[in-house]
Amino acid sequence: MYKLQDVVDDPFFGRKVIVEFSKQYLGEKYAYTVGNFNAFFPGSFRMHKSRDRFYIRIPLPEGIWYYLFYTPEGFKLDAENPFQRVYENIAYNFSSTVNVCSVKLQDGTLEDIVYHRTTPLYVFSIDEKIVYVRLRISKELRGDPFIILKNGKIRMKLITEDELFSYYEVLIPFKRTLEYSFNIETSQRNIHYGPFTIDFDDLMGVLKAPDWAYDLNFYQIMIDRFCPKRKFPDKLGHLGGDINCLLEKLKHINDLGVKALYLTPIFESRTYHSYDVEDYYNVARKYGGNEAFVRLLKKAKDSGIKIFLDGVFHHTSFFNPFFQEALIKGQSSKYFHWYRIHSNEYDLKRIRKFLLERASGINSLNGTVSEKALPYETFFGVWLMPKLNHENPEVKAFVRDVINYWINEYEIHGWRLDVAHGIPPEFWEEVLGDLLDKYYLFGEVMDDGRIWIHKCFNGLMNYVLYKYILEYFVYKRISSEEFLKRLMLLRVYYGPYEHLMYNFLDNHDVSRFLGLLSGDVDRYLCALVFLYTYTGIPSIFYGDEIGLKNVKLSDEEQREPMNWDKNTWNKTILDTTRALIRLRNSRIELRRGIFIPIRFKKDVLDYVRVYKGNKIRVIINYSGAPVQRAILGKILLSRNVSRSTQNLITLHPKSYALIDIR
Repeated sequence: MYKLQDVVDDPFFGRKVIVEFSKQYLGEKYAYTVGNFNAFFPGSFRMHKSRDRFYIRIPLPEGIWYYLFYTPEGFKLDAENPFQRVYENIAYNFSSTVNVCSVKLQDGTLEDIVYHRTTPLYVFSIDEKIVYVRLRISKELRGDPFIILKNGKIRMKLITEDELFSYYEVLIPFKRTLEYSFNIETSQRNIHYGPFTIDFDDLMGVLKAPDWAYDLNFYQIMIDRFCPKRKFPDKLGHLGGDINCLLEKLKHINDLGVKALYLTPIFESRTYHSYDVEDYYNVARKYGGNEAFVRLLKKAKDSGIKIFLDGVFHHTSFFNPFFQEALIKGQSSKYFHWYRIHSNEYDLKRIRKFLLERASGINSLNGTVSEKALPYETFFGVWLMPKLNHENPEVKAFVRDVINYWINEYEIHGWRLDVAHGIPPEFWEEVLGDLLDKYYLFGEVMDDGRIWIHKCFNGLMNYVLYKYILEYFVYKRISSEEFLKRLMLLRVYYGPYEHLMYNFLDNHDVSRFLGLLSGDVDRYLCALVFLYTYTGIPSIFYGDEIGLKNVKLSDEEQREPMNWDKNTWNKTILDTTRALIRLRNSRIELRRGIFIPIRFKKDVLDYVRVYKGNKIRVIINYSGAPVQRAILGKILLSRNVSRSTQNLITLHPKSYALIDIR
């Protein structure tokens, strides 16, 4: 069951509600609460046992949430909550009947139905020229909201809705200090709400991010696959790519205009993907060691490229010396309590012998074992990846030391945090909290990321946007009008942190986007244009720029090796990718501008990015018919577009135009 327990103030959301989830204890070793707030991943919300029940308290923003329980037996419905529905998220291939949790305050006050706070989620300016002000209204209240200023009132615009609330917004000229209130005019009465006063000098200090982060664009590399030295992989999947090889290919990345490299794990490990870390303080010898990494850092710095590492702190390798000592010495080792180990020392030695024997087999490191058969918790049954105990203060200190070591000793600019949604938010707050102002730290959160932004990370892998992109550009499950509604939900859920989301069309965990489109270059380029002109930090996975298109089926096929035969490259995709990256680098509107939709209708996406009065208009015709648009300004980039007259263009099917409006 769940209960709404209390309300807490929040510097970003205004307020959150403490929700207690609980279930009957039935003899399970452990239980987790999982939901769309952590991508249904067991790990971040481990339940406590009290008498005959498991329970956990989670601060959540108001809204509809979906959840399950997870025990060694697998996912379980909440038998005490009759409200259920099927929840599907194609971004990470999740589909299940789940329980519904409605989080909405009913205190008998005005703020039950109308809500605003002077926090960055509700009032902010990205360019000190335009201020957006938002108001949240319960959907049962029918009326017209206005913002009341000293010089009059302005009608607010409905920009989106979710299950419980309608969200209204108005854009007004910037003032250092702003005083305002709201009036909601209904058929029965006028509701006055306010006044509010905001000082933007104070408000701007609430956000936690380095200024340079807004200007990043990423290129993601899996070292082993980026410069393969052998045609066929060894028994653990290695193709032999290393950092020295990467250095030889750095010119290709420079020519694209990339500003940041995200390297998947480079530390000592046994697998080709290296998400099984054995030594966190050294670059793997198979990749060239620390010396090669130093050379990469120097050459990247000379080229104006920032380096970001992949931190795997949800689990370690089975072969990590810490875990091996825990298995051998049992509870006499301090590392025993670094992991989620449940069995006695006899079982530990027996299972160690069994797994070491198993590890000698071909491809055995990739196998899974039922968690019931293991004496320790893992990353979804992968025996090679034992889960760390994130409640242990020594684990927190260790992770913080590793993060600071690479920042201080090697001057990297930030981290991508693997399986971030599988680790408690308070862990990340304690480990990363004072680093957010100086470094870009983005977490892998595969679903609704609201509870993870601001206090934990200043960026997230934007799987919610990826889901919407799949639904619209690939599977056509939603209309362009619905696509816009969902984009605006991201805007009201993430606020200015949307500008710091790590946006992508694909990565090492999902199918190549071009492959999902069956190689349709015109459709791919429309999606690529959207990626580089929408709010946030765009990224590409190595090889996207030349047309790699493997679809993930059963064996991580999307991690295909980079093809260095230029005669086989798709020059159209390469040229367009390069042009988009360079255009974004040269135009601050595309890096920091406000996203203002003009019209999303009948598969034509028409919007502008505005920064300090300068505008770039983007028109994407994703329909099967030509459309005409009147324009004023210079066309910066286009495909399948012709001019009808001086100020009239025709966008043919699957086309786009970027127009400079000055």
